[in-house]
Amino acid sequence: MDTQLRKRTCVPLYLSALLTGPYSLQRSLETYILENFESLAGSKPYAKEFVRALTKAHLVNFLSKKLHVTSEGVLFTAVLRRNRAE
Repeated sequence: MDTQLRKRTCVPLYLSALLTGPYSLQRSLETYILENFESLAGSKPYAKEFVRALTKAHLVNFLSKKLHVTSEGVLFTAVLRRNRAE
């Protein structure tokens, strides 16, 4: 599945899967987002869209799990973007 996911579609698919999808799809999408969090939250074309699509609860959920990031600055920027989106 990972090879078929795209930055632009992974969060909308994840949010949809939370409502209607099977648990295995939810977990696959969550794993993809965790593994690609830095590129999703840090890429200019997708960063604002990525963070705005997530609620605070979603963002906290991802922050409480094992993220693959190179620095805490990525997380800090994502949280700031989320707060500005409100």
